Amino acid sequence: MAAKGTNQKNRKADPNKTKNGRPRLGPLNFTQLETMLDRSSRPKEKAKIQRRMNLLTKRGQVPKPVATVEQSATE
Repeated sequence: MAAKGTNQKNRKADPNKTKNGRPRLGPLNFTQLETMLDRSSRPKEKAKIQRRMNLLTKRGQVPKPVATVEQSATE
């Protein structure tokens, strides 16, 4: 039986995930958090994502809505 942690030399940890494989919310922007909130189904994860989104909103790091220009039908 191999000892625990024998692959540590060759393994490169993902900086966007924790030790347990959960995503880190810090480096994500507001739009990425919105898509993550839509995909998640667990209330605990949704609460964490919503808290992070509220923090970004307080800081003013929310993306501005894109103004859509409608083209006339006569063109």
